[in-house]
Amino acid sequence: MSNARRGETSFGHRNGGRAVVAVGLARDAAQASRLRDDGGTSGRQTAQPVARRPLALVTAWRAVLHYLLTSAIMLATRQLRWPRQNVGRVVRFADGTSATVYRETVAWHAPEDPCVLAVCFRLRGVRGRGHAWFRTESILNTPLFVGFPGFVSKLWLASDGTGRYRGLYEWDGVDRAEHYARSLWRVLQLGCTSDSIDFRVFPGVTRDAVLADPDLLAGYDHDEHDPWWRILATAGAEATSTPDTRRPHCSHQAAPRVRRTTGADSS
Repeated sequence: MSNARRGETSFGHRNGGRAVVAVGLARDAAQASRLRDDGGTSGRQTAQPVARRPLALVTAWRAVLHYLLTSAIMLATRQLRWPRQNVGRVVRFADGTSATVYRETVAWHAPEDPCVLAVCFRLRGVRGRGHAWFRTESILNTPLFVGFPGFVSKLWLASDGTGRYRGLYEWDGVDRAEHYARSLWRVLQLGCTSDSIDFRVFPGVTRDAVLADPDLLAGYDHDEHDPWWRILATAGAEATSTPDTRRPHCSHQAAPRVRRTTGADSS
């Protein structure tokens, strides 16, 4: 999206206020309703068979460094927001763990081809109060992801009882989300245990729709031996928060669809 278009979107949402947020919420509810009405067949289709492994080292770092400039421009021109309505929300997962949202980052960008990206990792050698320090300083990592094409929003989740961190993103475009995740992998390897890094991409759904109705992910054909990505329920911030009229509602596409793509490793 061009800067001019992004500016128009920002202006429209600032002036649309709560009405825009309400419309977006209604559309998310309608999306969840459509998936339930068709028996969840859209949700039960196999997610695209991505290559869940990092890009080649040079390829990944070239992408990260290239998009740092875009990130700097976005930060300098205030194209990012940090709304508070999801902070404090507790997300429960199918692996028996739960994690609390401690930060949200949102771009002025409404996706045309939305998907949900889930990323997980465990920090190497961090214990006790080190986790609190990481949550504070992790905002410095913002330039590492917001400049990648297609970024819409991120929920930052604190470590669960096993030390696993998660990021729940909304992205515009399955291929773009996959490219970011496979590039990020190389960055995470610097401070994380390699066997803890993983990601999943869920085409045709929005983040807010999934949080409102976690069953939308129930039928995705992923291995279940470690369903760290599978949201069972959420509680907390949603019930006590009011819409943040400073941010656009980023999830307002028409009926969801599932794309099948094949992720080939880059060399």
